[in-house]
Amino acid sequence: MRASDRRTQLMEAALAAFSRGGYHGTHISHIIAEAGVARGTFYLYFQGKREVFQALIDEMFVSLDSVTEALNPRAPISPVEQLRRNLERFVGVLQARPQLTTLLLEQGVPLEPEVRERLRGFYADLTAKVEQGLALGEELGLFSTVDREVVARAIVGAVKEVFYGWDHQREAFDPRRVADALIHLTLNGLLVPQEA
Repeated sequence: MRASDRRTQLMEAALAAFSRGGYHGTHISHIIAEAGVARGTFYLYFQGKREVFQALIDEMFVSLDSVTEALNPRAPISPVEQLRRNLERFVGVLQARPQLTTLLLEQGVPLEPEVRERLRGFYADLTAKVEQGLALGEELGLFSTVDREVVARAIVGAVKEVFYGWDHQREAFDPRRVADALIHLTLNGLLVPQEA
């Protein structure tokens, strides 16, 4: 087996073990049993469960980053449609990796300080990307001027909350449906426009 394939196998085994036992309840013995490898094989690729957990976080961010395209005012579709498609692809990545999505949502508080900081960094990176999109939207005249940090956190929080309990109702979470609802809420709010 190629080294990259073995590393992926170990990460998937760790994900399965973490999903069953949580971060603290999972030990290296659980991961190697899941992968069907010797302990020494695991340590060829990772120093411990903290490192493999961080690798899973990094994998998710790379996947999310790969589907997010910068808004292009000269594209043949409107910036709002570009934004909607970005969000739909983003939600699609979360939906395609249900165990990892659930793990990242549920393991935020009781982790070791270093792992908790890496997870916070993951969400900070996501929030920064949303802030950049808001800034570009303002620059293009699409969005009104807002407190971008607060709004970006609210958007990331909304996506997290949508997925928080999703493992029990997975069929209800169509990426287009989620993207359309979040775009509508973000761009139009809830109030029906009132005549002056």
